[in-house]
Amino acid sequence: MRSVPPAVAGGCIILFRQALTPEQKRPSIHDSRLYHLCNPRNLRMFPAVYCLPFALCFSILPFTIYHSPRMSSTFQADFDRIALASPEGGIQNEHYHNFLLKQVPSRCDQVLEIGCGTGTFARALAARSNHVLGIDLSPEMIRLARENSTQSSKARGQQARGQQARGQQAGVQEARGQEGGVPPLWFSNLEFQVGDILQFDLPSEHFDCIASIATLHHLPFREVLLKMKAALKPGGVLLILDLFEPQGVSDWLLNFPALSVSTILRLISHHRLRPRREVRAAWAAHEAHDLYPTMTDMRSICADLLPGAKVRKHLLWRYSIVWYNSNS
Repeated sequence: MRSVPPAVAGGCIILFRQALTPEQKRPSIHDSRLYHLCNPRNLRMFPAVYCLPFALCFSILPFTIYHSPRMSSTFQADFDRIALASPEGGIQNEHYHNFLLKQVPSRCDQVLEIGCGTGTFARALAARSNHVLGIDLSPEMIRLARENSTQSSKARGQQARGQQARGQQAGVQEARGQEGGVPPLWFSNLEFQVGDILQFDLPSEHFDCIASIATLHHLPFREVLLKMKAALKPGGVLLILDLFEPQGVSDWLLNFPALSVSTILRLISHHRLRPRREVRAAWAAHEAHDLYPTMTDMRSICADLLPGAKVRKHLLWRYSIVWYNSNS
């Protein structure tokens, strides 16, 4: 796998960004910049000559993001800040949790989530798994994941004990765990660890399900995808939800209904039209060095590494990959 040399990629990105004024940078999938996208002043064309090195570089070489220890520390600092500013998590990602859960077998033994964030999806996976391991680069995200899981499990245990005391058979049956009886106060089957997945030693053919949400665009995609594939059991399922770069007129036109839906979801969930100022600032700082693949990139890589994978574009600037390991 050939990677874009950091000097070439960095130079192309600098040329690309210098061609734009601060208000004309490429639109981001986060709401903090989509309002700039909808401003007609930001749709003016820029000299195409500045984009030629950038376009030539990425048309010849497969899409990849140069990953280094320095970038890892940058991402860690970014998401530590985001965790403190926005502990409730991202509503766009959570909107697709049910879609992903429908792809998971009814009962799994071992499950891995890469980039677990505050642990919302990991807790949903724990309800149908014997053991879930959540890994994230950010210590603050892992701290929130553990705290939220403790609070959720306490509430679940209290509710289950109340149902049992009242003798509501239907409620008791719903609260029963895999072995029967009332679930414990703690998520004994849920584990969170701080770690870089590139340095993490994953056992071969160990997991029934491996999931990753809004994480892989920070990493060398092919390398991580091969590592995930090797750790998946025969018959296991690989679930990826991530962000893509709009490509073509149809993608750009979808930004407007996507922005409307995102605003509605925020009103329902957070009772706000826009994220708070500190949340927008945290995401803007992170987006300054963020890159996203196109759907063409993803379909090409999946055809090469994950034959038979279902690659789907979603409205809220997300794509999904669902792949079942048929090797026996």
